[in-house]
Amino acid sequence: EAVLAGCLLPEPSSAGGGTAGGSSGLEMAAEPAGPMRLRLFCDTGGKADIGSEEYINDSHKRGHAVLMSRRSIRMSSRVQNWAQAVAAAEKAGAAAVVVYNNLDAMEPFRMGLFGEPAPSIPAFMVSGADGTALSVAGALGCDILLGSRSAVELARSGLDGPSFGGS
Repeated sequence: EAVLAGCLLPEPSSAGGGTAGGSSGLEMAAEPAGPMRLRLFCDTGGKADIGSEEYINDSHKRGHAVLMSRRSIRMSSRVQNWAQAVAAAEKAGAAAVVVYNNLDAMEPFRMGLFGEPAPSIPAFMVSGADGTALSVAGALGCDILLGSRSAVELARSGLDGPSFGGS
């Protein structure tokens, strides 16, 4: 069984703002107590528009970490920003959302809330290159570990699977 370890959650933000500067960011109500081991769901085919009834009713997202591209959010006719896209994935039963930046410079940045409520599930952005690696891992049926650096490192110490991120 493959485990993709090392997707680290940044420290929870104390500001509920809508700025988009700095490094990859996270806006959520609270950090999980320990690392979350989740199956990665990757819909690279973009079969359903994010936020559509078909998207929300897709049971494949339930309990999984959903990987979505920034481009798929921008192309959606149902959501206007990442916060609405995360809310749609949460409504579909996702346990976490990883957005990868496949636009512009492809580097991650802090995702603002744009006046939307903070998601109650972990949601953050990674680079385009990391998103590509996660897409491959998702196609292989890998799990990911989400949590603080210390919790993930502790959990990783007992795993033999491939590693992602880290250092």
